[in-house]
Amino acid sequence: MPTVTPEHVVPAETESTRLDYYASQTMPEIASATQARKLRRAGGLVLNGEVRTDPAMVGPGDRFHFVLPDSKRRVVAVPEPIPVVYEDEHLAVIVKPAGLRTSGHQRRTLTNALPTVIQPSTEPDVLNWPHPVHRLDIRTGGLVICAKTARANVGLGRAFQHREVQKRYIAVAIGRLEGSGRIEEPVEGRDARTRFAVLRHVPSHMLEWLSWVRCWPETGRNHQIRRHLAHLGHPILGDDKYTGEIDNVAKKGLFLWAEGVEFTHPVTNEAMSLATDPSRRFTRYVNWHRDRWRDSGDVRTR
Repeated sequence: MPTVTPEHVVPAETESTRLDYYASQTMPEIASATQARKLRRAGGLVLNGEVRTDPAMVGPGDRFHFVLPDSKRRVVAVPEPIPVVYEDEHLAVIVKPAGLRTSGHQRRTLTNALPTVIQPSTEPDVLNWPHPVHRLDIRTGGLVICAKTARANVGLGRAFQHREVQKRYIAVAIGRLEGSGRIEEPVEGRDARTRFAVLRHVPSHMLEWLSWVRCWPETGRNHQIRRHLAHLGHPILGDDKYTGEIDNVAKKGLFLWAEGVEFTHPVTNEAMSLATDPSRRFTRYVNWHRDRWRDSGDVRTR
């Protein structure tokens, strides 16, 4: 038998928007706008009591639900040791571990763990399941913003769409990258921009130099920071996809971390600025490179 999602009522504060996109931002049962579109086209959308297969807009007071095949049924919450950096009635900012998928059909994902990590909201537009409003690659750890109410979910989704959320990353790059700058190199034919600033250099017996680099992506293309640093000739340590001819080491993980995020709270309009230090794995492994260099007797100037 198919599964029917709980009926969703669009809050009064919501602007008119495409239902496919809105459903993916507010309903934890709907993994993406693409899934919502496929369900709608298959006759699985009921909007204000009527089955709709055409592109639909929704606004304040509209009611809708989806009919899901059994394979889309929500799994039970899966506990994970996930730190919470900030939480209120509308949203939470958590630290996703590297190696954990943000979402998907697997049992072990950040989305499936959220009910065991953050407190349920008491607001009237509380989501049935907390929802990450953006994604990190499975190999990248760090801050993820999660919505607990429909107002927060829609507001944050709009902020990301309009590039009003500033994200900051730390990467360990191979080689001695110098200074700071702005990388403007298209990704998959689309405009892509990343600002960067080198924080310090560490000598390495294996790779000559490692560079701690802070990055601010101005656009959100797939693997943008990884591609851009590789374009400069300084791929991220552990990146086995965009390394090229450089002898990289992938077994210790990808050394890219989402360390900071700044945004306007979608309900209170408060300016939010949150940060977290990279995993201790970063410092331990980089220090190992430095110590092996010292032991080798190399006299290169730091």
